[in-house]
Amino acid sequence: MTSETCLIPTSEGGARPVAKTFGFTTECFFLTHRELDLGYRVVLDKLLRANQDLLRIQRVYQDAQNGGRSEVFEMITQRMEEEMTKYLSLRASILLPEMLKLLAKFHATTAFWLVQVYLNEIGENEQNDYIPKECKVVTFPLPETVPDTLRCIPEFVIENTIRFLYLLRRLNPNIFEEQGSAFLTPVLSEIIVLMESQQRLYNPHLRARLAEALEALLPTTDETMSPVTPIIGTFHREQLFITHPYRQYIVPNLLKVFVSIEMTGQSVQFEQKI
Repeated sequence: MTSETCLIPTSEGGARPVAKTFGFTTECFFLTHRELDLGYRVVLDKLLRANQDLLRIQRVYQDAQNGGRSEVFEMITQRMEEEMTKYLSLRASILLPEMLKLLAKFHATTAFWLVQVYLNEIGENEQNDYIPKECKVVTFPLPETVPDTLRCIPEFVIENTIRFLYLLRRLNPNIFEEQGSAFLTPVLSEIIVLMESQQRLYNPHLRARLAEALEALLPTTDETMSPVTPIIGTFHREQLFITHPYRQYIVPNLLKVFVSIEMTGQSVQFEQKI
């Protein structure tokens, strides 16, 4: 974990805050996110590539149907069956209904926790564990100063949520509706808070990807990949953008993301450091 890129960098010669003790829940939380980064992310990437390969071979198959060479057609048919088998196997492995429901709850909890970490003011008596002791309401404008604990949270914690939103939008948008506001509201709050300033999320590419994650929450469907089951509607996603308490900050914060990157050259600076 110590080698991972975190939400904000540590100043040269500086040190990350380290708690004196780590609870069992903390260990389980970060181990789960690390497992999602190492396993679930890889399988999802393979699924998307398998889908692209399958679409290509299907186009070739359709063209070959009009041809006259049976040997070539048989080879293409066999290849298409192999690609279909691979695609369906990967799809089944990541779309277990119970797992998707649990992941939705996990990412909603992560989003709520992360916002509370941003709002937490660390006192001298809290340096033993750095745990937020009370739930605070997000109030805009957000404070300019951010806690040093952000230097300890790996970027893959946010990446995992972004990828999960992509997955749901493309393959099972019904989870958005089944989980409702308990899932959607904290996730959108996280996106709005993180996008606003590089003081809260330094990586410009990740801030831009949050804007793409916002698109995944829109009450539309992706026609490039068929969902697992018939879509049950978009009511909760529509209500999200009508009733969310911080909805008026979505457009300003989107503009801040892209304008700040273009005007300050932050993207180039970040790539040079890499």
